[in-house]
Amino acid sequence: MAALVRLSLHPPRFGNYATGRFEEKNPSRRLRKGGTPMEGTGEGEWLPLAAIRSAYPGSIVYPPGGTHGPRLQGDVQIVVLHTGSIRLAVDDDVRDIAAGTMVLLTPGRREHFAFSETEDSWHTWVTLVTDPLPPEAMRRLAELPPMLPAAETMNRLIGVMLACRDGRAPDDGPLLRTLALSALQLYAAESSARADPRGGVHRAVTLAKDAIRWRYAEELRLCDLADAAHVSPEHLIRLFRQYEGVSPMHYLWRFRVERSGELLRGTGLGVQEVALASGFKNGHHFARLFRRTTGMTPTEYRSGFVRKPPVTT
Repeated sequence: MAALVRLSLHPPRFGNYATGRFEEKNPSRRLRKGGTPMEGTGEGEWLPLAAIRSAYPGSIVYPPGGTHGPRLQGDVQIVVLHTGSIRLAVDDDVRDIAAGTMVLLTPGRREHFAFSETEDSWHTWVTLVTDPLPPEAMRRLAELPPMLPAAETMNRLIGVMLACRDGRAPDDGPLLRTLALSALQLYAAESSARADPRGGVHRAVTLAKDAIRWRYAEELRLCDLADAAHVSPEHLIRLFRQYEGVSPMHYLWRFRVERSGELLRGTGLGVQEVALASGFKNGHHFARLFRRTTGMTPTEYRSGFVRKPPVTT
């Protein structure tokens, strides 16, 4: 069956240009974040790029009742399910995979896929064809969770790989191998970011935070976040207070302040442009909330990152 690509490849209006983190006026209220992907984790060092012989992405829609396998997995593979469902048997372990889930498959295990009986099941994937992996690499792969909520970042990364493939880039080229390794690193980073010492973050909170991460520049309302999380607004408020210590809208506004700080540090956009790009209604609202959070105006904050030319005599 021919592959069908349905990924959204539209990036946010402006990229992130993080060169540091601003200090908040009240650090105890700072959003808890996992940092930049792979920062300080060393993930990926145990699987060097040279060990990846080739890599390729894929996208396919299975009709109702479709199956695949059994097969013996020979590679490292990340599968992202977008619609439908999968009953996945891996050796003696049977997992029911819902749409919006990404799955890690590792070498040497027998797999069988049974897709939804009632609807089309669309999934994309990244395959890393490697040399025989050393015990340390297999151990590190085994430590990763077999499945996670699908990250929008992963969707975009696979979309880039599909675009490269369709642009006739060689499947075994360094670009695809590098992107595939990045996908594995991203999976490990998402695992770390979603880990919580209290027993895990509720899926609705994760979905709402993903919506904020990719749509913060839009005019988001509480009901929009609740729709993205598939819960009622009241329930989402309770969950955010439980897991994040703040309401969903408070989290959204503080996220916007952090993104605006990145734009002030790394771009030449005017303050009004930064405000609009970060989801604020106007420059006045932006300046007021930014000062309340950081203790300084946007202009004062930016001046701390401007490198002045040396004085010559």
